[in-house]
Amino acid sequence: MHDQLKDLGREIIFQERQGELDKRSRLWNHNDALDILRREKRNEKLEALYLKFEDRSEYRFTLEGFAALPNVRFLGVDSDPLAYDEVDRIRSQATLLWHNLTTSPKDFLLCDQLLPNLRWLSWHNFPRRVLKIRKFTAFNLVILDFSRSKMTHDWDGWKHIERAERLKVLNLSGCNHLIKTPDFSGFLKLERLILEKCERLAEIDSSIGLLERLVFLNLNFCSELRLLPQALGGLPALTELLLDGTSIREIPDWWGMENLENPHVQISPSTKARDSLNCLTSLSRLSLDRTEITHRPNSIGALTNLESLSLNKCSKMGRLPQSVSELRSLTKLDLWETGITEFPNSMQSLENLKELKLSWSTTSRSLSALPKLPVSLTSLSVAHPNWTTTPDLSSLINLKRLLLWMGVPDISSPSQLVQLQGPMPWWIGRLSKLEVLTLSIPRMTNLSPELGALPHLKSLHLQSCDALGCIPQIPT
Repeated sequence: MHDQLKDLGREIIFQERQGELDKRSRLWNHNDALDILRREKRNEKLEALYLKFEDRSEYRFTLEGFAALPNVRFLGVDSDPLAYDEVDRIRSQATLLWHNLTTSPKDFLLCDQLLPNLRWLSWHNFPRRVLKIRKFTAFNLVILDFSRSKMTHDWDGWKHIERAERLKVLNLSGCNHLIKTPDFSGFLKLERLILEKCERLAEIDSSIGLLERLVFLNLNFCSELRLLPQALGGLPALTELLLDGTSIREIPDWWGMENLENPHVQISPSTKARDSLNCLTSLSRLSLDRTEITHRPNSIGALTNLESLSLNKCSKMGRLPQSVSELRSLTKLDLWETGITEFPNSMQSLENLKELKLSWSTTSRSLSALPKLPVSLTSLSVAHPNWTTTPDLSSLINLKRLLLWMGVPDISSPSQLVQLQGPMPWWIGRLSKLEVLTLSIPRMTNLSPELGALPHLKSLHLQSCDALGCIPQIPT
């Protein structure tokens, strides 16, 4: 929907002034933007300009082309690095700022007043070795997006960007030449820092601890990142920290990060999670998917505002701490494909829990029975490959969605066949609010007639029910 609205807005602008380039405030068409730049005619109406390099053509402009556009607030430049080789790309984009590659006017080298009202500079695949960022006025920059570019932490352009005293957003996602982040001491007003998919990034400069206004930090899929600086623990404004797909081995103490609400953390198998979660009293969502941690610290019970906890595919976790039952704000709990066989004694006290996912791998120790679950549940998914009898869920009268997967019985074990063979679980007919039902129960011979009496049932999925003989009438 966002892209559709964006395209609609661009089309409205285009239709308003079709054929009158000098009267438009925004130029999203590459050819139109080229035309305006080549005219070198002063234009105070233009506020947004977008260029896209896709071929081997050389785009030659003069200093006057940009100098004639004093009120441009957004400049977007994109190029496909696969469309031409490195040399051609540098040549074609370098001419955007130079008359040619061999000679440049002296005043051009001294000029730092291009686009004085620029607020948002988005230049993907920025050719750092030729273009000089200092030619653009940095004082008013608020958003800087250099996604998929080749700059390094010691690129000389960072010194110029430090002059952007108003900079709030820095996007360096996909900058795979970054092994270390730049020094952040010149970006003290930064609020959002995006380093997603910087695949070679291995070190975050300790100066990140100076960013007292930083509210969002995205380090997703920085696969070489193994360590976070201790200074990260002192960011008072940080509310969202994304660490999926990293190789982080140790999380620093969370002191000072009282406002952290949404750390979506996917930690590496060797991660050491410190028992300091009690500092994160504002935390609303915690994800520790696919780790090899064996248990969660009891301090998790101090997260009184936690609404979502995910331990998906933590196959080595065998016990859920008793303090989980103290998470009275918890609405979603994901324990899919864990090894948990020990649950808190008072799971049913989670009075706000709405969604629960439970499953075990084929190598997990058998669980004889489910713990008593809270009546508040509206969605439940339960799967176990080794169970021989279905659990009694008759007390969960508020369920709207139920998935029950019993796995495939061992045909070499006659006792399993006897226990599994029979009708649908009797209690399903009592779940009067049920809307979606998914059953996978091998050797289930028939469905209960009460299924047809469920007034709100909208969807019925039957999987691997090979012994099923007939289906009762379902309400329409």
